[in-house]
Amino acid sequence: MDFFFVEYRDPLVGLIILTILVFIVAVANYIWKIFASKDEEQKLEKFIKKFEMDNAHKELLRNSSLSFGNLSFLAEIFTKSGEFEKATQIYLIALEKCKDKQEREFIFLSLAKVYFKAGFLERAKEVLLQALKLRPRNIQALKLLKIVYLKLRSYKENLELLECLFELNEDVQKEHDFIKALELCTFNITDEEKKKKL
Repeated sequence: MDFFFVEYRDPLVGLIILTILVFIVAVANYIWKIFASKDEEQKLEKFIKKFEMDNAHKELLRNSSLSFGNLSFLAEIFTKSGEFEKATQIYLIALEKCKDKQEREFIFLSLAKVYFKAGFLERAKEVLLQALKLRPRNIQALKLLKIVYLKLRSYKENLELLECLFELNEDVQKEHDFIKALELCTFNITDEEKKKKL
């Protein structure tokens, strides 16, 4: 037994053992990274397959004979559950399928609401403007567009929109004053000039 203790006291043996331990740790780390990258690739493939299945569902919805009511009901369910992307895709498919002007107006309005809830204000504005091209006196679309303009801080457009609502016999005087005050706050003028303009 004394023979083993003598070898351990030799500094050269200690360096060799240290080198072997470092080599074993490096090899173990390398093997761990290989297995971790394979696992990560498998998870990524599963994630991609989820979207491929969604594409398959899109094709199924396009090719099936689902009515407008069924598609809008399905989109409303997805909207209520917070899956705005699926809801917008279904509304876009319904938009491709429908030919009736009233149905298109309903789809545009519903699609704008989904975009608004999801926070895509510019898209909501574009869709609402399309709905207003179909029927310019759509009060529901005008009111939603008023809120979108307010969130986008487009005060000039909002004032023009309030004039349209006023012509449709809506009470918008308080809102007009509020938007006018917000518009004045954005200008770099003194308080006295702001009071004069109000």
